[in-house]
Amino acid sequence: MDADRSLIARLDELARRCERSGRPTYTRFLDPAQVEKAVWSAGRAGVRVQAFGGYEDAERAVCRFFLDEMDAPEWPIGCLYARWDARYASISHRDVLGALMGLGIARETIGDIVVREGQVFLFALREVADYIVANLDKAGRATLRFQCAQELPEIPPAAGRLFRDTVASLRLDAVLAAAYRLSRADAAAVIREGKVRVNFIEEMRPDAPLGADALLSVRGLGRVRLKAVEGPTRKGRIAIALFRYE
Repeated sequence: MDADRSLIARLDELARRCERSGRPTYTRFLDPAQVEKAVWSAGRAGVRVQAFGGYEDAERAVCRFFLDEMDAPEWPIGCLYARWDARYASISHRDVLGALMGLGIARETIGDIVVREGQVFLFALREVADYIVANLDKAGRATLRFQCAQELPEIPPAAGRLFRDTVASLRLDAVLAAAYRLSRADAAAVIREGKVRVNFIEEMRPDAPLGADALLSVRGLGRVRLKAVEGPTRKGRIAIALFRYE
């Protein structure tokens, strides 16, 4: 709770500083739940806010408080990338994040880490980019040589599987059961055990309503996004599209 109050105070101060000076101010990287808090801070200060993580659909983002969009400078975000021979080593998001933490890099200076077959894209604040390039040379069993991209790149789509199902309602337990092939009772039990997050926030209410684009994660089972709500079926159920991340 103290960390939450500290974050809100910091966001409020950035928003008020923008309102007083008329110049844009920037947060560090925030997760989606923290971005919502930045939106509230902007409203309290009477300024505007944008969120950007370096590429479309980024989960972690920097927020910019501003008055006039035309006066906003570039985002303080850089993209680092590296390749390795996937025939001899494999690495995961956790490997790269662990290597960064081992260098003493603060988590809030790092955005998304996107690992694809044989390549990794790392979004970071420019203030730490050169340090990462100079010092991060290995993650897991893969040797890496990072470079700074001259422009923010297009990121290859995430690996996973799109599938469709029908649910009785858009309650969390119903969608979770469809997403992870659980019974409705088992889905409700997992939720009550505190193992489920919706858009990065712990959710313990089986009847919590969901909307399109909600990101679900279950401890030990991975992540699923509710890509679309496609409408009622002839049998009175609701057709949905889900994307299961690998």
